[in-house]
Amino acid sequence: MAAVAQLNGAVNATLRKGILATADSARMQRLVRRHGKRLGAGRFVAGETLDECAAVLRTLNDQGLDANTTLLGEGVLEPG
Repeated sequence: MAAVAQLNGAVNATLRKGILATADSARMQRLVRRHGKRLGAGRFVAGETLDECAAVLRTLNDQGLDANTTLLGEGVLEPG
């Protein structure tokens, strides 16, 4: 059982590295910027900048909805 857990951990670590490397790819970033919202991300992502996000949150609040946001940082390479 311990061997299976160790293998799962190694597979997860490898997949995480691959996903983060893909996300850092300039080609993938262009693809997501061009098509991401149309593929469904727009429903969950309020914006790429604080100003974009604040505008979306204001619109939701004006409609009577409570909303909040989170800064994502899975691929942060340096401290801010």
